Parts: sequence; C-alpha cells; structure tokens
Amino acid sequence: MRRFLLILAVIVFSPRALAQQADTDVAPAGQAEQDAAAPATDDSTPRWAKEPWEKVRFGLKAGATWSVLQGQLPIPDVGTFGFDGDFGFVAGASFEVPVSKSFSIQPELLIVRKHAAIDLSGSTYTGSEKLSANYFEVPLLAKWYPGERRGTIFSLQAGPVMGLRMAAMRESRSGLVWAISSNHFEGEDGSIVDVEGSTLVKATDWGLVAGAGIEFHEFIWALTFDLRYNHGLSNIDNSDSTESAQWRALYFMAGVTW
Repeated sequence: MRRFLLILAVIVFSPRALAQQADTDVAPAGQAEQDAAAPATDDSTPRWAKEPWEKVRFGLKAGATWSVLQGQLPIPDVGTFGFDGDFGFVAGASFEVPVSKSFSIQPELLIVRKHAAIDLSGSTYTGSEKLSANYFEVPLLAKWYPGERRGTIFSLQAGPVMGLRMAAMRESRSGLVWAISSNHFEGEDGSIVDVEGSTLVKATDWGLVAGAGIEFHEFIWALTFDLRYNHGLSNIDNSDSTESAQWRALYFMAGVTW
C-alpha cells in the first residue's frame, strides 16, 4: 500500500514541479527581451540623440531684408513723400518648442534694420533722403511640418510680431541725422534740421509674419533657410499728421539649429 501511494505522489507532483522550473527558466529570458525592446528613458537619452520633435531646439540666424514703407510719411523741411524699397539686415536667435511631431511654437529674438528711400519724383526738391530704423523684434511663430522630419525638412510659419524701435536715422542733404533724443540737429553744411520730436518713427510696431523654411539634417545640428514676409499693421508716423505709413518687408535668413 505504501509503495502504491509513493508511486501516485510521484506521478501527480512531478509534472507540476517540472512546469514551475520551466517557467522559472523562461521568465528571465523573456524579461530580457522586453527590456531590450523597451525604448531608453528620456533621462538616459543624450539630447543630441533625440529626434527633432522630442527636444527644445535652439538656433542662430542672420540674413538680409528688403523693406519699403507703404503710404506716405511727412519729412520736416522737405515735405510728404512716398518711399521706395531698400536693403537692410537681420540677425538673432530662435527657440523651438515642440507640441507634436508635426507642430511646434517658435519664439525668436531679432535685431532688424529696415531702410526706405524717399521717392522724390515729381517734386522740386533736389536733395536725397533715406530713412533707416533699427528694431528689436519678437516674432511668435507657429510652425507646421507637412512631411517627415528626416533629411530635408520643409516647414510653414506664421504668427504675430512685435517690434521695439532701438534707433532711427535720417540721411539727408545735410549729412547723417540721428533722431534719438533731441529736437534739433546741425547738419554738416551748418543747416539746422528739425526732426519734430525724439524720432520720426514710433517706439513700437506690430505686424504679422508668414513664410516657409527648409532644414537639412545631415549632422547633429541642422542647416536652415527661411523666407518670410513681414506685414506691418501699425502706423509708424510719430507726428500729428493725418498721413499713414506701414512697413512691408521680406526677410531671407540662413542659420543653424541644434
């Protein structure tokens, strides 16, 4: 009887023990495969190894502007004229914050010089006039990436922009006239030029920006090119006249992001 019970116990418990041992042997291997397949945590992944939509990106850029004043602006001692376009420059930094794989927000800090030459056609004035204004501009752009963000990447950009006037300069027949803090300036020929206040240009300028960009991701950093149109909404005339003038400008910029 005892021999029979011993044989029965061996038959019942041996398969269960073997199964438990097999589970114990397989579990570590399966767990190892899962651990290997799981992506690395954000803390353990170097910033340079992340995809563009997984990190805040910084950039530096510089380029040229083509700007013109839409409308007319009164010039002291000269008259009220329209303006022709002229070249300037732009340089600054950008900070791109990802929202999703195809959408991000990009604030920028830019130093911009805008030039506009006065159109003297049809007038009796024989001198030359040019208006220059330096702005500290802060665009807040929404960027949309319609395709894959690998290799050559195309983006569309749009948003508002605020400009703070840093300085304004009038180049006239009597030389360079800086319009910053005084009402009257003496020209090179001894004449006195009245700029009617601290400057011809208001201290702030608001506008809208729209454009497109392309990036080349061949290295840890990316080479970028942007073409934008800046549509001024503010009347920059700082006098009490009824005239109105707004900036219109094209920006072409090249830079790097990382």
